[in-house]
Amino acid sequence: MSSAEPHARSRQRGSWHRRATRPVQIWMIALVIMGVVHRWVPASTWVIVHLFTLGLITNSILVWGQHFTETLLHRRPPDSARAIQVRRIMVLNGGIVVLVAGMIAAFPAAVIAGAAIVGGAVTWYIVDLVRQIRAAAPTRFKPIVKYYAVAAAFLPAGAIAGAFMGIGVPEEWAIRLHAFHLAVNVLGFVGITVLTTLVTFWATVLRAPMAKGQDEAATQSLVLLSVSVVAVALASLTGAWLITAAALVVYLGAVLWHLYYLARMARSTPPREFASMSIGCGLIWLPLAVGWAAWLVADGRVADLGAVTVPLLAGAAAQILFGAMSFLMPTVMRGGPAAVRAGMIEMNRLAMFRLVLVNAGLIVFLLPGGTSWTRVVGSSLAFLGFVLFLPVMIRAVRAQLAVIRETAALRAAGKKPARVSADTPRPEIAPGARRNIAGAVAAALVVVLATGTALAVDPSSPLRRANNDVVVAPTGNTTTVEVAAVGMRFVPDAVTVPAGDRLKIVFTNDDDTNVHDLYLTNGTDSGRVEPGDTVTIDAGVIGRSLEGGARSPGTGPWA
Repeated sequence: MSSAEPHARSRQRGSWHRRATRPVQIWMIALVIMGVVHRWVPASTWVIVHLFTLGLITNSILVWGQHFTETLLHRRPPDSARAIQVRRIMVLNGGIVVLVAGMIAAFPAAVIAGAAIVGGAVTWYIVDLVRQIRAAAPTRFKPIVKYYAVAAAFLPAGAIAGAFMGIGVPEEWAIRLHAFHLAVNVLGFVGITVLTTLVTFWATVLRAPMAKGQDEAATQSLVLLSVSVVAVALASLTGAWLITAAALVVYLGAVLWHLYYLARMARSTPPREFASMSIGCGLIWLPLAVGWAAWLVADGRVADLGAVTVPLLAGAAAQILFGAMSFLMPTVMRGGPAAVRAGMIEMNRLAMFRLVLVNAGLIVFLLPGGTSWTRVVGSSLAFLGFVLFLPVMIRAVRAQLAVIRETAALRAAGKKPARVSADTPRPEIAPGARRNIAGAVAAALVVVLATGTALAVDPSSPLRRANNDVVVAPTGNTTTVEVAAVGMRFVPDAVTVPAGDRLKIVFTNDDDTNVHDLYLTNGTDSGRVEPGDTVTIDAGVIGRSLEGGARSPGTGPWA
């Protein structure tokens, strides 16, 4: 074997990863654009959630699941298989485009077709994984790799449920399918894939040895996770909510069991880089969100399960994904130790600032008693924290390419790159304590100032509510207004009522597929209104400015 052959294989592997991960970068940009223009896009909340879950997460799972399968099985497919793998990624993304377009255009046939294509692409991935696992020789981690296929098997079922919800079903079945969809897609497909990967990957990002007995315990916890997801899904479909809650508690216990070993490693080797810190933050949000979901179901509030979407997806899944990408992208791009180090250093740029911005923003968004202004501030801050990954990633790629080109130029000139030894001075990959403290303080100040400003100017905030709570004499008149839920917006989005008048709202759900509701900050609530139905709401005598919104996920604020 010539010395050039390993380099050629390395370049081919890197080329495959670049082609396969390109859709992730495109969907990342699309998600940023959607975050800016969502007010003018029908079904914008659904689109944002699925750009992330399908565009970013599902693409990443198919690419990196293949990468870790090869690594842990010590078996690399022939180069001819790479074209097929890239083609599968293209089929998946074609299905995502059709599905999202169908939902925006309210075209049920496209929704069904898109869901079928997505489910088919993932099924293709499962078949390929099973074939690779069967062909591989026994290894230490082969029992764990099987759970990539187990986790992926949940998504086609979730795609079917999503298609039914997309074309519209009665309210009772919408609630059941939503719980089923959450179980198989988020807890099953995403959750089990993430925990399977972290069995070995967590030690890699910490640059520490695995905890003793971790792989055996992980295999047992993954069995429990898989069984509990099936139980949650089946119980949700049948409406057996106590069984659903119990199965969620079992899932939570399996997660905590799994995380116990990861925490042992983190205690001996604390996270110091953005990758490990971001993943660590995500692993804190995961059990909190699952516990919240179990409590909602046990309390009979299954219709409110949409509330756990933000902590599950933004708090857990997104932070774990961006943390993993921060480590994997420089590693897979390769180019030698110096190049990888250059990329890693840039990936740690503004590490603590980004982390505090994301997590503090999510806390502001989720705080009980928050208003639409504080929720907008919280979501915007978290969104900004995630968006900063893009310029950081671009800087990392440029820095790594610069080193690669410099090394290539030296070789072309017949010179050898300087040898790196243990005594060679090199910049630290992880940011120092001072930089972390400065970044955390700066982000905290941004969060406090933005939230304080929102509370100061929001008419319905506790800071201003006392000034607005003036006693008005009832006029004896009644003002009646008509409000409709159209797509994901209320029309009109503001009404004026003479002080002292009683306000009655004739609320119509003009959405063809989704259930909507309307509530006011004085406690008035329409309840869930089926597509096409109309209800009349008595908001009482109006003596101050009120804010309105939707408790069910999807509909935007109304005031």
